[in-house]
Amino acid sequence: MNYYQILNVELDATPEQIKAQYRKLAFQYHPDHNKTPEAQTQFIEITKAYDVLIDTELRKQYDTYLTILLLQAASAYHEIKNGATPTPYKRTKNPNTKRKKNELVFSDKTIHRGYIFSIIGMLFSLVIFIDYFLPTYKVNQTVLNFYRPPIGSQKLVTQKFTIPLNEYVNPMYFKTNTALAIHLTPTLRIVKTVELQNNNVAFNPDYGIYSTFIFFPIVILLISLNGIFFEHEPYYIISSGLINAILLVITVLLILI
Repeated sequence: MNYYQILNVELDATPEQIKAQYRKLAFQYHPDHNKTPEAQTQFIEITKAYDVLIDTELRKQYDTYLTILLLQAASAYHEIKNGATPTPYKRTKNPNTKRKKNELVFSDKTIHRGYIFSIIGMLFSLVIFIDYFLPTYKVNQTVLNFYRPPIGSQKLVTQKFTIPLNEYVNPMYFKTNTALAIHLTPTLRIVKTVELQNNNVAFNPDYGIYSTFIFFPIVILLISLNGIFFEHEPYYIISSGLINAILLVITVLLILI
């Protein structure tokens, strides 16, 4: 198996040329983009070739191994051409074959998981943004309690919700049993506004996924798009998936809280 032929690059190809060719071929043969039966096998071979040729030390070892094979093949050819019986030789074993094979099997699974987390992150962040602009779902509630804790925002307590409100909100608006209309996003049921039914005054929560923590879904969306559409090197795909997984957990916790 000639790694240079697999990536269709010259023996003296630069790392930049190898990276560019790998991105092109990896995108062409990745199972998510190519559904032909042989695509997965070709993708694994392309990734294996790239992992060896992009690593300076592994490439030196592979070049030595490839040179020995070529010299042995040339010697056998000349012996056959001259009518002699080729000198038997023991095939030189690539010292990196076993180690790299195990690494690539793991890497392929990890790359796939990275793509999955990036796709989940993209869809989840899009749901958050779209949900914000859809018509709200209204829930009628009454005030059970309104208090200011020693640290943090004022808290409005109703039958179903505990909502943080800005410290400058006048507590007189929220006397016990005051009728409220809580406006929620239709899909995720996140509180958008608190409206007083008697005078149509509305307040936004002091913090939440649509205010203080809005950068979480924005970052998830940007990283997801980068991991899915723009970066095709295993390192970046895996990194994007890992970061997305962490941010997804944090964002879900913020929504639930």
